[in-house]
Amino acid sequence: MADKAIGVHLEDWHIAQGVRTGNSPWSPIAIAQVPVKEPTPSAPTIESVTAPEASAGVLEIKVSLPETNADGTALARAELVRLRLHHSTRPGVDESDPYVDFPPSETLLWAPNDTVTHYVRVRVQDSHGLWSELSNEASGQAHASTPQEDSGLWAHRLGVESIFTDDSPELGYVSWSNVVLYWRDNKYEIEDGNTNKKYIWWDYSASTTTFQTSDTRPELDLEDVIIGYNDNGTWRLMCYQPMVMADYVRAGVLQSSNWGATTGSQLDLDNGTLKLGGSDSPKFQVDADGVLHATGAVISGNVTIMGGTGVANLSDAGALATLDVVGTAHIDDLAVTTAKIADAAITTAKIDDLAVTEAKIADAAITNAKIADAAITNAKIADATITDAKIANLTFSKITAGTNTASLTIGSGGYIQSANYSPGSAGFKISGSGDAEFNDVTVRGALITGSGSQINGDYITAGTITGRTIQTASTNPKACLFASGTYQHYLVFYDASGYDRQRLSYSGIYLRDETGLDVISIQGGTREIKLYNSSGSLVIWLDADTGGIRCSTLTDSPSGRFTFSNAVAFNSTSPVTWTDLDLSSIVGNRRALVFLKVKAQDRNGYFKFRPNGDTHEYSYGADWPQCSQCMIAGGECGTVWVMTDANGVIEWTSDWQQSTVIWVLGYIT
Repeated sequence: MADKAIGVHLEDWHIAQGVRTGNSPWSPIAIAQVPVKEPTPSAPTIESVTAPEASAGVLEIKVSLPETNADGTALARAELVRLRLHHSTRPGVDESDPYVDFPPSETLLWAPNDTVTHYVRVRVQDSHGLWSELSNEASGQAHASTPQEDSGLWAHRLGVESIFTDDSPELGYVSWSNVVLYWRDNKYEIEDGNTNKKYIWWDYSASTTTFQTSDTRPELDLEDVIIGYNDNGTWRLMCYQPMVMADYVRAGVLQSSNWGATTGSQLDLDNGTLKLGGSDSPKFQVDADGVLHATGAVISGNVTIMGGTGVANLSDAGALATLDVVGTAHIDDLAVTTAKIADAAITTAKIDDLAVTEAKIADAAITNAKIADAAITNAKIADATITDAKIANLTFSKITAGTNTASLTIGSGGYIQSANYSPGSAGFKISGSGDAEFNDVTVRGALITGSGSQINGDYITAGTITGRTIQTASTNPKACLFASGTYQHYLVFYDASGYDRQRLSYSGIYLRDETGLDVISIQGGTREIKLYNSSGSLVIWLDADTGGIRCSTLTDSPSGRFTFSNAVAFNSTSPVTWTDLDLSSIVGNRRALVFLKVKAQDRNGYFKFRPNGDTHEYSYGADWPQCSQCMIAGGECGTVWVMTDANGVIEWTSDWQQSTVIWVLGYIT
């Protein structure tokens, strides 16, 4: 009998001795017995329970799986078929507490989706259906909770409380109960069921509340998902809680959580592309044509040179030198630019003595364009070697900076000018007669005229400005400073057509359009800002002394004045549907921004307010904060702001009918 039984106990059996025609005699009688496996697996050990870094609502449980049975005999890893995690929010976890099943693994990821401390113990089951004792107890707390399970998930996922049972209701069957499936912002409650079929899947078009079953692998649409398959009475889940465990992924694109223009990674399964390091300028990329792009790549090892003659080890200079990889044909004209050669890269050690001979330089190859400015220094030229005969045309780019103690004299008919000189418009010119023309001039000292007047720093001395007006040009001036006349003490700006567009004085600032009509005025004496329409009519003005805002076309708009009231507007039972509340007796038949105090006399309650005529429901949820609302404890008060309609009427409602008092503390009209 074997040291370790792995079969099922049938019975003692006896083989009768006999003879068959044409065959050899029967062998001697033998007796055999296959015993039932009795020892259970040893208990596993929980090494740690931690919350993974950058996770939310997830615990990572490290487990040491048993390698022996309880009686000390060896236990093969292949015999372990299931690991069950029992959990509770109080210490003393036992087998009656809720559990989650996992494939045997040293690392479990469990998502309680909260930040409560959880106590856990695990046990394993072998291929004979025998369970080990529970492990030691450990506890842990997840990071901040994940969103609700039905709050916008696009991938198929099962609720963490879903139950999947093996060999139920009988051998060869699997069953499911309490199953919730989440997909595309929706939560689907699945009817309890069981099957002895192989494949179990969710078919969106067939039914969203039942699972489909078949012995034939189904053809799935994008909306469908295989939940798992029945392995002779054992569940093999593919859509798990909440992970996806499958032999393939049908999603078109896999992205990291930090995917953006300059960060993260993306693998496009449909197009066969890969980007590492962001979408705009990835550090590593394989495009749809299969071309690999790498930014700042360092390549070592054996590399096949496309279009070359073989394979070179790029870390072996000798191996690379033996290949005819970079030849004349591989370098385009002007391809080796200054930017391609690092500073000081071509050193003396890189050029053999006398290697660059006259024969190596083609006639007329070294032209003016081939010599960088200041490249030929004094040390490279022997004294008196450059004679007049050697100089054809001398350009300024070939003269390096230095000090000239000699004088440069220009005759009365001569001049120096810039290449782009155009009289009256561009460039500069200095003539021998003393005339000069420049675009802009910076003078650090005084500018002195022949008459003795000077412009020195920020002032003009020894000169006279005649007339009452200073302007920028004799005709069509752009700006004028008036000392008298119509615009006395004004600085006036004109456009190209001569219209005065802006006037500044101690009394105010005025802007006009091309027809001479006022657009805006800021008046210093009355401290008002006035706005005019296209007809030149005053429509809006702001009064700094009173704080008022007036509009000639909106007679019922609030002007910015707050009136204190503290008047009781309502003292009765609050409505539970939108109901008008007329405040005109307090604020008048006009539009007003009203400040209300609300007191809930009996119990906690929600109160909502909106302008009369507004039809939005402002239901609980995303749009609830968009209306004027408050939640008030019983016997307490709350305050809200709300706008009335043009007749001083608002609408309000509450979640409970109760005695309520509303005061109008004040209003802005």
